[in-house]
Amino acid sequence: MRAQLLVKALRLFYAGLGMFAASALVSVGGSTVAYYGQSILFQAAAALAVLTGASAVLGLTAGCVLMVRETQLAVRVLEEEARIQMTHHRGPQPRH
Repeated sequence: MRAQLLVKALRLFYAGLGMFAASALVSVGGSTVAYYGQSILFQAAAALAVLTGASAVLGLTAGCVLMVRETQLAVRVLEEEARIQMTHHRGPQPRH
């Protein structure tokens, strides 16, 4: 379960980073067409840049949520293991 959460989170992080790179590239392209007075292409590029940038933010946010869930699961497992170790190492309690 933890491994699956980590793999999903990494996929989202990598997708988000790729979308940020795409957003930057589209923005540069939009600036270039704006320089040459192509307003329709500029508007399309601006819309695409906002869409890819927003997708990147959503991807990174979803990745962070998965990482928090994985961390909570890890802490629960560690607490359970510590509890088992404590009861195992205590051994039988002497009677008075």
